[in-house]
Amino acid sequence: MIGLMAFFPSVIGIIAYIPSVVVGCVLTYILTSQIAAGLIVAFQGEEGDAFQLNSGLTIGLPVLLGTVVAFMPASVIDTFPVIFKPILGNGFVVGVVSAMTLEHIIFRRQNN
Repeated sequence: MIGLMAFFPSVIGIIAYIPSVVVGCVLTYILTSQIAAGLIVAFQGEEGDAFQLNSGLTIGLPVLLGTVVAFMPASVIDTFPVIFKPILGNGFVVGVVSAMTLEHIIFRRQNN
């Protein structure tokens, strides 16, 4: 299908209008899902409490965000407000905060 799209410049032109933020978010989700899928395959077992996608996302997204922030250029970090530089400019802190947010707020398990 992608090969056929090469013969239609109008289709390629439409794809070029997709904002880069949307493309970045989609790629981030895909990479996080791939990390989660790899963890599911690595930890699959015969126990009753199998590794789930939410657990993989809780691990994958903080790893990805922490890595992105760790390799972010200093010129980008200099654009942050002074009060947020120590938090948003440190890959470890971003990873820990995102892991805690995902685990305790977004994917919180309700006790029945």
